Amino acid sequence: MIKISNKEFVNKILESNIYHVIATKLNIRDSPLANSKIIGILKYGTKVEISDKTCFESEFENKKGYWLKLENKQSYIFSGFIESLKTKKIDLRDYYSYLK
Repeated sequence: MIKISNKEFVNKILESNIYHVIATKLNIRDSPLANSKIIGILKYGTKVEISDKTCFESEFENKKGYWLKLENKQSYIFSGFIESLKTKKIDLRDYYSYLK
């Protein structure tokens, strides 16, 4: 188990690899290319877990982003059509109120 101090805990931005689809539908592709084969579709609001992203930025349908690999699958989606569910900054005052 990794231990961190209270200060580190409070100042840390909690992140995960969970996102949700913000497009009406999002194509799942078999490789990280816009012209690759479509192997599935995700609907608006669907939660997805990402395991990796490509190291190069791309533009697809007038959106800039990265191709992201879905967790436990050999399939990809484009980041311009998803939004993170992950970032929450913890306020020190809220933390100390919680401890009281």
